[in-house]
Amino acid sequence: MMDFNASKSLSARLTALIDAGMQQARAAQPRRTYLGASRLGVACERALQYEVADAPVDPGREADGRLLRVFDRGHVIEDCMVGWLRAAGFDLRTRNDAGEQFGFSALDGRLQGHVDGVLVAGPDLGFGSGYPALWENKCLGAKSWRELEKHRLASARPVYAAQVALYQAYLELHAHPALFTAVNADT
Repeated sequence: MMDFNASKSLSARLTALIDAGMQQARAAQPRRTYLGASRLGVACERALQYEVADAPVDPGREADGRLLRVFDRGHVIEDCMVGWLRAAGFDLRTRNDAGEQFGFSALDGRLQGHVDGVLVAGPDLGFGSGYPALWENKCLGAKSWRELEKHRLASARPVYAAQVALYQAYLELHAHPALFTAVNADT
């Protein structure tokens, strides 16, 4: 008879298989030929230089399966937030007429960004809010969530603040404050 209570080794094997599959799928994706706007706020200029030069990642330093699962979780939570905002009365657009994400390209395509969405109408949120407005969403662990709550976006997550500012500038969505939403992944 199988002992379903002793699942640690089964769990570890299953996780390893899932992670390997995710890493294979990631490796099969074409490499970006541009620097993403979500990266420009990174404090390490050398890391950005390596990305622009398309330097290979050191062996063993590739994104592991756990990190790829975190990225996937963020995409799922983003889809949830889209539904929640629409149910709350917001007219949120996440794709253009061609079915692609809204975005921009600058510097002959060497800098690009793709936004989570644009709010074109909805409830009055006060604080000078209005429409159209950029919408950006993140899924955070409890520690990052508390930092964001306590210190606000620009101080707690300057990379995200830079991303929002770039999107607003290049998409000319700066007349109204952006709506930055975050979900605490731990609660």
